[in-house]
Formats: sequence, structure tokens, C-alpha cells
Amino acid sequence: EGLAGHKGSLFGHVNSRVKAQKMFSIGLYHFLTDFRDEPYVFVEGEARKIGDCHVPEFIIQKINNDTNRILVQALVKTRVRVIREEYEITETSLKQIREATNSSVMIRNAGKKNVEHLNKLLNECNYDEFTKW
Repeated sequence: EGLAGHKGSLFGHVNSRVKAQKMFSIGLYHFLTDFRDEPYVFVEGEARKIGDCHVPEFIIQKINNDTNRILVQALVKTRVRVIREEYEITETSLKQIREATNSSVMIRNAGKKNVEHLNKLLNECNYDEFTKW
């Protein structure tokens, strides 16, 4: 996600400098080279795309087919705190959050009524409840 400049969600571009595929690929190559002699590398389960950057198929296959997995869990209040720290509220980030909240993807997946509720939470500056949702 750091290499892609995107947090990998509908809101992943907020407070980020999104990278082009070529820069992502070059960065990924150097990152993997640094770990080539390590017996284990810990990665978060990722989708095939992080923002507009495509994760190479061999990495997706390795993540999906490896039987060595560690499940990391956190309380909702902990997750809200971490997300709020990552998505600092500024005038620019709030604009980006509103745009993502009102996107056709969000409306299609969450429904118009839920998007209206999320907008209400944003208008009330109720960012913790917004984040919980």
C-alpha cells in the first residue's frame, strides 16, 4: 500500500500521493530484493489491485496459496483509532472522503439510504461513528 500510495480501499487515496504502475513496480522490485534471503516475509492479504496499481500475479498466488497464516484481530475501538490516525481530517481529506462516500461504487454497494446516513455523520463531524460504519 505504501508503494502504491494508496491504502487499498474506496478511501485509499485520501491523504496519499498515488503512484503510477511503473513506480509501484520498480519500488516493489527493490522491496522484494531486500527480502530475498529471508526465510519468511509477512504481508497483509491484498487484492489484485491497490488503487490503480496491479499486484503481480505471482505475489497474489503466493499470498493465496501459502498455508502459513497469522490472523490478526483488533477491537472495533482500536481499529477506529488506527483508521482515524491514518486518515487525518483536513479540508482536503474531508473533500476526498465526501467524494468517495458519494461515489457510484459506494451507492451501489452500501445503498442510497446508508450513504445519506454517512453524509449526515460527516456533516455532524461524527467521524468516529462514520469510521465504525
